[in-house]
Amino acid sequence: MSHSQIINQQSILRIETQVLPGNKLEINLPVETTGKIVEVLVLLPESKKNPRRSVMDILREIGLTCN
Repeated sequence: MSHSQIINQQSILRIETQVLPGNKLEINLPVETTGKIVEVLVLLPESKKNPRRSVMDILREIGLTCN
């Protein structure tokens, strides 16, 4: 019995940008993506009120780990 496997490959770009007036972001992508839907994640600066959490703790909190 043979099995076929489809592997989706995604590109990840890390871009730093400054927050503009009105809490807006402007991102210029280096690849042709006009008209395509993209996912944007924003990492906010660390707040002194909130203790730093590990990535694994955050993934567990949102249910994305096997543990």
